[in-house]
Amino acid sequence: MKRHILFLLVVSLLTISARAQTFGGGDGSEQSPYIISAREHLVQLSNMVNGAKCPTGKAVYGFKCDLDMAGIEFTPIAEGASVVFHGTIRGNGHKIHNLYIARPDVENVGLVGNMGDGEISDLTIASGSISGKQCVGAFAGRTRGTLTNVVNHATVKAEVDNCGGIAGRVDSAVEIHQARNHGNVGGNMNVGGIVGKTEVDTDVHLLIKHCLNNGDITASVANAGGIIGSSIVAEIEGCANTGAITCTADYVKDIYAGAGGLVGLGVPWVRNSLNTGVVTGADHTGGLLGKPANDTTVFYLSNSVSNGYVQAHEKAASVGAIAGGLTRKAHFSEVAYDAQMDTLPGVMRKDVDGVTGLPTAELTRFIPNRQWHPGFGVYPIPYSLSDDSTLLAASQPVILAAGDTRHRVTQAFFVTTLEGYEWCMPKPFYQVDNKVYLRRGLKTTTQIRVTDHRGHQRIYWLTIDYTDKGGDLDGNGIIDVSDLNTMLNIVIGAEPDYFDYYRADVNLDGKVDISDINLTIGYLLEAE
Repeated sequence: MKRHILFLLVVSLLTISARAQTFGGGDGSEQSPYIISAREHLVQLSNMVNGAKCPTGKAVYGFKCDLDMAGIEFTPIAEGASVVFHGTIRGNGHKIHNLYIARPDVENVGLVGNMGDGEISDLTIASGSISGKQCVGAFAGRTRGTLTNVVNHATVKAEVDNCGGIAGRVDSAVEIHQARNHGNVGGNMNVGGIVGKTEVDTDVHLLIKHCLNNGDITASVANAGGIIGSSIVAEIEGCANTGAITCTADYVKDIYAGAGGLVGLGVPWVRNSLNTGVVTGADHTGGLLGKPANDTTVFYLSNSVSNGYVQAHEKAASVGAIAGGLTRKAHFSEVAYDAQMDTLPGVMRKDVDGVTGLPTAELTRFIPNRQWHPGFGVYPIPYSLSDDSTLLAASQPVILAAGDTRHRVTQAFFVTTLEGYEWCMPKPFYQVDNKVYLRRGLKTTTQIRVTDHRGHQRIYWLTIDYTDKGGDLDGNGIIDVSDLNTMLNIVIGAEPDYFDYYRADVNLDGKVDISDINLTIGYLLEAE
């Protein structure tokens, strides 16, 4: 009997030792996590969990170095619905490169497919692609656990629905904190930059805090959002979206197809949050919220800004610069949008209390509270996200002249440039310091963009309608002797470096000569 007990004890110890040796050390405790120091360790963790052979249900795993998963078709940890991962993964600031997961017929797909009340923190997926049937996210396909300080650069795609840059579906009132998505995300329904869909009790809110989406979000049927695609109820605090949000559904009267800069469909509590992206939908389209989920649950939008713009079908009624829907229990407070970039009124084609459309220059001075970084000539951004290069690019405005909008630019305008960024402009424009002049007689739709050396950019589409008669060379709004002197200098060959040559060609014959001078003298005499 003693020999039998001794034999079992030895076998148990050997089994535990073999399992520990599968990783780079540790015993799986808080004090000594299992060490992941090779890509084989991550593969083995997946195999053990999917084979129901995980060393302990709530073990802790810690990365010791970056991993390159090139050449491996990775199977999600806890793939599908039958296995749940309750462990903790600590990235310790490390990255996973070339993570490729292709499971088009499987639900719950991600680094962790089906995550229980575990946690993933301090980890970056630096490159790759992740696809599945439904409930697909870079870090968690479906989760009841916490995600903190995670960053995704991989593309994420669901064949059906519930697809998020970080998590596909969240089923518990946990916190997703400091998550950032840079990858493009797509699916049929419920597609979000951070979370695809939330299923949380209406009395206890999921909290998404200080999160950022820079990827383009596309839903082919309904519910695309920069932070959440579809939400029963969630709190969004200090978050931002810079990506293009698109619902590609065809317009149908009363279509159930939400598209929002932050939330596609839902009844969210949004505070201190920002959208800078273009939002495109069939109907129920808004700069912050697309469509409220119902008319009975309270939702709040407060101290938030949209400096992007909204575009929807010409017959769509449920569109607005801030929200594409209005309920009896909607509350707006200190919410603003750029009225020169987005010419739609605030909510469902009308203005409502608590929502204000401001000219660009005024919006750069709009600071809702101390949670926002002061504008000083640029759009305000949340303090917690002010280190992001893409968001900084999106914060640099085109300040049009009073009365102009992006649909009709009739005068010279100003741009603001932060250190390390520059404006790229086609030939119709001529930039002197921060002022941009137009070629007279120009009628076209074109783009200018602000960018940095890493490719972070924001694009502005402008429709130019500049029809002045010429002669105002310095762009000060009047034709005077200084303009004539400048033109004389050009004719004799002394072209100043600040001059837009096209403005001196008053008669539009392709050259600057005495005939242009004569016309300018005539305009000058008329002015007197």
